[in-house]
Amino acid sequence: MSTQFFLDELDIEKLAKIVLRSQQVRTREALCMRIGVDPRRLWFIRDSSDSDFVIQLINHLNEVSNKESLCKLCCEELLPIFRNSETSAAILEEIAVKLNCQQKLSHAHVNSSQHQTPTPTQIFPGYMFGKSLSNLIIISGLIVGLGGGLVYYFTSQKQQAPLGSYQHTCPDISVKNSFLTAKCYDRQGQLKQSTLNFEQCRDGIENQDGRLICK
Repeated sequence: MSTQFFLDELDIEKLAKIVLRSQQVRTREALCMRIGVDPRRLWFIRDSSDSDFVIQLINHLNEVSNKESLCKLCCEELLPIFRNSETSAAILEEIAVKLNCQQKLSHAHVNSSQHQTPTPTQIFPGYMFGKSLSNLIIISGLIVGLGGGLVYYFTSQKQQAPLGSYQHTCPDISVKNSFLTAKCYDRQGQLKQSTLNFEQCRDGIENQDGRLICK
């Protein structure tokens, strides 16, 4: 009996483009471990371009019918990044429907959705609001100004963790004034602490080999 693949060539091509745009492949081993794949079993993880690696990874998961890892790639790794992009989000939702992700994995994120203000969807009750979005909880408090005793709520955008692909490879994120500090995985899977003045960043923030940089 022939093997029936979950995704066709067009699905794989679209998904690969979104993965490359997310820059998640900068830490290949970490990405594989997060979606439940042992990077030591992937012969193509080294000595290949980012494009070749992504195509081969998706093809491999499709060929071995690893639906769970494909679901994690779409719903945990990519949807939180592209949730505001109608085109990319629609493609990811379409692929996730083909994979039947909402039945297999949505229960893992039911509780985390209460911390967000997301766009409702009936297809993804949990994954549209994955655990990575928990870093966006607003930090609020009362600060008394020294000069005139000014009291204000510290809920400005500067005190939130700014958006960026770094959130998926940089745990232990903190923000103080306009400085973002995080421990980020480098290409060897080691954690390095990095600090960045994110006011200088106009197009987002990414993790480059354990270091926070502006795009």
